Amino acid sequence: MKTNQYKLALITGASSGIGTAYAEKLAANNINLVLTARSTDKLEELSQKLEAEYAIKAYVISQDLSDPGAAKQLYENCQKQKLHVDLLINNAGFGYQGFFEKSELAFYTNMLNLNITALTELTYLFGKDMLDNGLGAVQNIASVAGVQPIPYFSVYAASKSYVIDFSLALWREWKDRGVLVSVMCPGPVETRFFEVSGANPREMMLRKLQTPEDVAEIGWKAILKKKPEVFSSRSLSLTAGFATKLPAKWVASVINATMKPKANL
Repeated sequence: MKTNQYKLALITGASSGIGTAYAEKLAANNINLVLTARSTDKLEELSQKLEAEYAIKAYVISQDLSDPGAAKQLYENCQKQKLHVDLLINNAGFGYQGFFEKSELAFYTNMLNLNITALTELTYLFGKDMLDNGLGAVQNIASVAGVQPIPYFSVYAASKSYVIDFSLALWREWKDRGVLVSVMCPGPVETRFFEVSGANPREMMLRKLQTPEDVAEIGWKAILKKKPEVFSSRSLSLTAGFATKLPAKWVASVINATMKPKANL
């Protein structure tokens, strides 16, 4: 697949972390961008930087995709501006570490709206256009957390399990119709995820985090090679494969013993 096959990519959660790294990677491959997130200032700054550095066009559409109906609003905004997206990177998402009952119900609702509902709606809306054109790709950013039940990460891990299963099912549905669906499963990455989720990498026995640039590089290569599923390292792929062969309740019990948050006791 040629690197210039895609003309316009939409990246959600583009204002920081993995989203920004994908924006850099795609811009470097001469792909115009639609950047979306809640932070207008950060998006505008990124847009100006990428346009100056790579001579591409980077459109900014501020949107909180955890709001009901926000995905449709984003799609309609693109339609009005005649922005024909042929590459969709569903990156926006967040998590929470802690006892399930310690967080507010509204927090979980927003998490599921963003991690699952918005991702599904965007895939549906932009994917239908891609199918009509017989060309396009969707890469959904999941997590290695999605391959197993994780106590104290229960809602986040379950939401990413949905993303993995949804993506692989849709990959097979659309495989012979000109549209690639791919799912990227990163491990722990140097982003604001841990700050937002309340997780402590050291308590989770994580010695080294990958960079967002690592994830974007591997994810982009997976798109070029039309891979339906990719992990951000070989060791993660092996670990995930091993975990899926074990009884889920046993995995949950082992994780429970190692990840129980001290702050919530």
